[in-house]
Amino acid sequence: MTKNRFISRLGKYSDGIHSLTDRVILAYLLLIGLLLIPFHQGIQYWPWISLTHCMLAWGLAESLCIMNRRPNRWSESFQLLYPLIFVFVSWMELKVLITMIFPDYYGTLIVQQLEHGIFNTYPTAWMERWYTPWLTESMHAFYSFYYLLLPGSVIVPFLIGEKKTARTMAFIITLNHVLFILLFLLFPVEGPKTALHAAQDFRQDGLFFMHLIHSIQRGASIKGAAFPSLHVAESFCISWVMLKKHKKTGLFLILFSCIMSVATVYCQYHYAVDTLAALLFSLPVCILGRHLLNNHNNPNGMRPKTENFS
Repeated sequence: MTKNRFISRLGKYSDGIHSLTDRVILAYLLLIGLLLIPFHQGIQYWPWISLTHCMLAWGLAESLCIMNRRPNRWSESFQLLYPLIFVFVSWMELKVLITMIFPDYYGTLIVQQLEHGIFNTYPTAWMERWYTPWLTESMHAFYSFYYLLLPGSVIVPFLIGEKKTARTMAFIITLNHVLFILLFLLFPVEGPKTALHAAQDFRQDGLFFMHLIHSIQRGASIKGAAFPSLHVAESFCISWVMLKKHKKTGLFLILFSCIMSVATVYCQYHYAVDTLAALLFSLPVCILGRHLLNNHNNPNGMRPKTENFS
């Protein structure tokens, strides 16, 4: 491919791909594909994973350009909802990628020392005195509702016709997800269930929700992706966005996110500092997302007539 054809192709993608969500996903696919070339410690078949990322980025870019030239109801639905698939698949892939740069989870000791320095104990161990079957079941129930909140924050607005809200949610979730994955790769931290076995009694008694979450964790938990808590951060990001759109719903979600933050520590999935860092991280992500969206929707710097967060 000549230089002029290459520049022409880049111009085609720039003009044909308008959504910031699409651009974040494409950038992530290409970045991981390229990073795997110098950083692939312990990753079997890394050349194929790298090539797959690059081919997926090319195929997605071509498909988005076609859909944007000939928009219809189905293409619009796909563009709104496929980021949820990306979030799930990229999370599962992180199981393979987590040690690509740092194989020894060097951040674990740092987070444990920070945890003990702030609280003079490990809150996950301290909470063992409160273990009762009904409280354990309740905490796991709150934790499990996250798995409905994440897709629901995009799907529900889409189904009731609030497509701008759905697009905003999809972008904020995708942006937060990508930033967290990059952070996990640069600062891998083992969670308390694996790193504090000697200091804690992990026996809990619960019913349906406890066993449900334990089964999900066996398949989806990732060693090294503890700090900050992605679950907590995404819950708060969704809450901040919803607070701007629907105040009462946003306040309810903030309360839910606070209880879920406690549940992540009680259920021993995260250190307390994981949840605090997630809370502190979520607001800047929303501010950054808002800034990017407003600049994207108003490229000439004109102030919109109403607050634009979509």
